[in-house]
Amino acid sequence: MVNLTRLVAASVLLAASSVAASVVQAQAPVSIPREEAHFSPAQLRDYYRVYRNGDVRYLRTTFNAFLAGKALDEGVASILRAWDPAYLRSRFMVASREESQFGLTFILIVAQDRPDRVLRAIVYRRSDSRYILRRLEDAAMPAEEIQAMQIRYRQFLADTVHAM
Repeated sequence: MVNLTRLVAASVLLAASSVAASVVQAQAPVSIPREEAHFSPAQLRDYYRVYRNGDVRYLRTTFNAFLAGKALDEGVASILRAWDPAYLRSRFMVASREESQFGLTFILIVAQDRPDRVLRAIVYRRSDSRYILRRLEDAAMPAEEIQAMQIRYRQFLADTVHAM
């Protein structure tokens, strides 16, 4: 079965962030085709599974808690305060999700209401199996690539049923 999340990621992922001084993950830019992609029902089912992952659900829960003024870990709250709340309020399309061998997950997300940038979330799964946001940053994707992505993955940016 084809993993659609990896297909989308191959088109969208420019570079993963440095996690620590000794851990750096990077990939070369990939040109995104400028025509809308079409996927089989099996590919769509496979892609939509990404929204069931605990780390993806954690992001939505954490964004909602922050926006509601609920108490969060100070480090997480500090990360989220740096962002325009409109990005956090919007439902998100997951462009990619990649796990590292060190307990981190790199998740590229695009706000459906503000698809003008791609955000990179780095989520850590702690030893008690709970998640914590380590970083939320602009993925620094060129404007032309973002425009191509908006065309290519239009159906996912408009999908209010599955998006987080």
